[in-house]
Amino acid sequence: MEKKRYAYWDNIKGILIILVVFGHFLLGIQDFILNKIVICIIYMFHMPAFVFISGYFSKSEHSKSFNTIFKLTIAYILLTSGFMLGMMLCGKRTPSIITPYYSAWYLLALIVWRITVPYLSKVKHILIILTLISLFSVFWSEINLQYGMVKIIAFYPFFMAGYLLPKDKVKSILNIPQKKKYLFCGIFALSAIITGAILFYVFKIRLFDLIPNIYEQVDINRVFARASFFITSVFAIMFFMFLSVEKQLPFITKMGKNSLSIYILHRPITLSVAFILESSGLTTFGLIYCAIATFIFCFIAGSDFISKTVNNILEECCNLFNCDNNSKSIKNIIFRIIIIFAIVLILWIPYISEIKNKSNKLNLFQYKTMEKNMETEFDKAFKIIFAGDLILLEDQIKRGYHGGGGIPLKIILNIVRNIFLMRIWL
Repeated sequence: MEKKRYAYWDNIKGILIILVVFGHFLLGIQDFILNKIVICIIYMFHMPAFVFISGYFSKSEHSKSFNTIFKLTIAYILLTSGFMLGMMLCGKRTPSIITPYYSAWYLLALIVWRITVPYLSKVKHILIILTLISLFSVFWSEINLQYGMVKIIAFYPFFMAGYLLPKDKVKSILNIPQKKKYLFCGIFALSAIITGAILFYVFKIRLFDLIPNIYEQVDINRVFARASFFITSVFAIMFFMFLSVEKQLPFITKMGKNSLSIYILHRPITLSVAFILESSGLTTFGLIYCAIATFIFCFIAGSDFISKTVNNILEECCNLFNCDNNSKSIKNIIFRIIIIFAIVLILWIPYISEIKNKSNKLNLFQYKTMEKNMETEFDKAFKIIFAGDLILLEDQIKRGYHGGGGIPLKIILNIVRNIFLMRIWL
């Protein structure tokens, strides 16, 4: 029975991880309207559902143990250092390790959730409290991208809901007759479609709002929009729980079983493929190309060999910090080099970026006067437009240009321009 129940959850995880990869493939090519629609549909539920399942499996002592938390920390360090190196090579801005890159936020969030959930779960009505905090966190400017706080707080209610879900409830769903399960699937699917439509047509929500982030404009509509987003996600989670079966499914079950290796490896690949498709102008048929790429990547990264390799690397890296580990084998030396290299990257890249930023700022003050060609371009960038029929009359303007009726307008404009230039360059 235990094996079947895990197969039941692996089927849900398998579907979700495939959608995660597919959504990230599409995320870089949103020019075509159909691509954007599919992305929005996926983003309305895929991460809340994944967080919910992660919370459910965090009940065990093993998931909250020091070794498991440390393994996630190593995975976060390696993945983040890889992202930072890639961004540096591409000439992009590279902030510090405390600002998670791309999919790395989820690993950091898992660390925070698994450490805190045993204590917070003892608080009365904690699920309601976390939901209210998540909904109204849009008003707190202090909640930003550092430490992944925005997403950790936004998705915490789903993690807590999964953690608090009794195993008996799952058993009761498994024992429901098949016809009733299909009926419930239809009800929850229809409910998710209705609330999702409300989300887009009533609250005018954008894809940016489905990825909890720092909001540009904060108003009460953001709270209602996020509440609608939560309700849609809950209906979608219930749909998958009634849809899933307790038997092994080809491809899907294995993807769920090996979802960690897929998640860790997928983002660099999806970013590269999206860049290639966009550069090649293949965004119109990007949906088909991304579906094929998703299947190929999941088939490879979700294989038992790759999954075992990723887990072994993480385990070996963790073992390096074991006080009893005095081995000087080639394998240990290689893993030590990997960890040292990752840590050096994390510490060194932001330092180099800061030096470059300071250098660029200093360069602004090295030239206090304009060159002739720059001054010419600067003059061309300005146009004087006269408006009004009572304040500025045509004959007054003409006299100003020709020197009649007081100080010539050209002299006044030159004085204003010189003052403006001094404000910029001095």
